[in-house]
Amino acid sequence: MASPPLARSTYRVGIGLALLVLAAFLARATAVPRLLPHSPEPDTFVVQLAQDLRRDPALVQGVDYAERYPTLLARLIAAAPWPGGAVDPQAPDAAQELLHAAAAPYLAGRWVVLCISLLMIPGTWLVARRLAGEPAAWIASALVATSMLHTLFSTQGRPHAPQGAFAVWAVWAAMRMAERPTVARCAAAIVGASLALSTLQIGAATLPPLTLAAWLAGGTIGRRLARTVIVPALAIISALWAYPFSLRFDEHGLRLGGSGAHEVDWSRADFSGFRQLLGWLESHDPTLLVLLALGVVLVVIRWRASG
Repeated sequence: MASPPLARSTYRVGIGLALLVLAAFLARATAVPRLLPHSPEPDTFVVQLAQDLRRDPALVQGVDYAERYPTLLARLIAAAPWPGGAVDPQAPDAAQELLHAAAAPYLAGRWVVLCISLLMIPGTWLVARRLAGEPAAWIASALVATSMLHTLFSTQGRPHAPQGAFAVWAVWAAMRMAERPTVARCAAAIVGASLALSTLQIGAATLPPLTLAAWLAGGTIGRRLARTVIVPALAIISALWAYPFSLRFDEHGLRLGGSGAHEVDWSRADFSGFRQLLGWLESHDPTLLVLLALGVVLVVIRWRASG
């Protein structure tokens, strides 16, 4: 049983994180219905796949909506309640109801994305506390809660922000597995990485920390090798159900789905993407860019002082 001081500290942390998540939710909630139904985000394959799964008669037929992204998020959106209902187009004043009906799939998608994306705040706190202590954990989670980039992506019906939330929890679970590789902790690490993979292809970024954690968990050489192979393999295998398409290699690079999907072009692997990434960060979340620059300066100063 937890000691009273530890219990009180855990309670305070829980209340603090709940308030932070609530503040982030309220700051984003007003942006969820923006520009709907007239101008949804251009990349709506996940929402459209959810419509397809629900047999929505309003959806354009003859299009393969499952060729771009893994299907986990679309299935969650399809299972969620959608606002509104059937509308009689002949009824007086039906225009507004028809607009609400047209917006319903996108609203459902955005609400599901927002709820999942907010899990990044407590997940960031848990990861940062293990890396740098509790004060840094509060700063890191507050930066997520106030991030303009997170606000943008968490109010779009797209898989990027949910994948980020699942990935943070996957890293935390991998860190716990490295600390003590019980069956439960190994299973949690596998599930975390599998959720990230089942949401977006870039969820594969959780596999290197998962593999490293499996090795660092200790034990005999045989146990280490077995765990290092089996744990990431199970994460990959358990995510295959969400991939109705295959990843394809060709002479140009790696295609991450069917037609219209992203492609990793080997000829452009010249590190120029880092410059573009900094440009995107400057335009979307300049506060994080300034803090990144300050952090680099402080690291250099401390490194030179220690030398």
